[in-house]
Amino acid sequence: MKAIQCYLDEKVVIADPLELGISDATSTSLLFVFHIIAGIATITAYSKYLISKSWIDNNLTKQLKKLITGEWEVRIVSMDEPNAFTIGKKQLYVTTGLKALLPDEKELMSVVLHEAGHTLKYHSMKRLTLHSATSSFFYSISFILSALSIPTAIVFIFASIIVDNLIYNYYSRLTEQQADSYAVKIGYGKEFAAALRKFHKLYGRNRKPVDPSSKIERFIKKLGHLFDSHPRDVDRIKDAIKNSKDVRRSIAKGTTWDMIRNISLAVGINPDEAKKQPEFNKMMKNISSMGYS
Repeated sequence: MKAIQCYLDEKVVIADPLELGISDATSTSLLFVFHIIAGIATITAYSKYLISKSWIDNNLTKQLKKLITGEWEVRIVSMDEPNAFTIGKKQLYVTTGLKALLPDEKELMSVVLHEAGHTLKYHSMKRLTLHSATSSFFYSISFILSALSIPTAIVFIFASIIVDNLIYNYYSRLTEQQADSYAVKIGYGKEFAAALRKFHKLYGRNRKPVDPSSKIERFIKKLGHLFDSHPRDVDRIKDAIKNSKDVRRSIAKGTTWDMIRNISLAVGINPDEAKKQPEFNKMMKNISSMGYS
């Protein structure tokens, strides 16, 4: 096998690519293990910190236990930003800002169920494992390339950061869809859509609208979505509505349009105005053709 000449301190060092690969595979494995251990240690430390800074909401905890078996805890964190999150354990966190944004108990519970879905599907650990694996893999390649050409290795490192983000955010969007589906499956589809609508109103009002006639603007926006950790609000709202049990039952009874009208009003959409939008009508036809029982 052809050897690689590496210049160190004005001395020529002959490096066998096979040996380089074997040693790098070892270091990659060690780096992967280090990532996992460091991640778990960080999660554990942060969990202890959150417990010390939060308190149990007995009402939400009691409601959640009625819906899902297990030793769950819903804890409140004093934070103005509306948010809910989990760090992989059966301790779900809701901020005071979220409680203020969602005074309706069912809407708030729908978000809590979304976080419970993350916990039950082990999304935190899966994300950590994926990120550790991709980071370690790209490190391994960059190490080998550095023996060939430093500029090439530098370019690869910057490219790998972008690719790593694309992979991680793609998987993150999948896990968000799975958690959304869990809340809808429990029977909180309409309430979850209403909660998402309020989030969209809060965070989407300052977003610059895209000119529909500009192909460049539309392309840039689509490209930007590839780096989003969550699916688009409008897509999540549509999925929550069309997969809710109320819609499924109404389709079986032949009252699809009436139910869609009611749900539209519930999530703050004017159905008369919405029907004028081609995208809304397309969604209606798709739902009507599903034939759920």
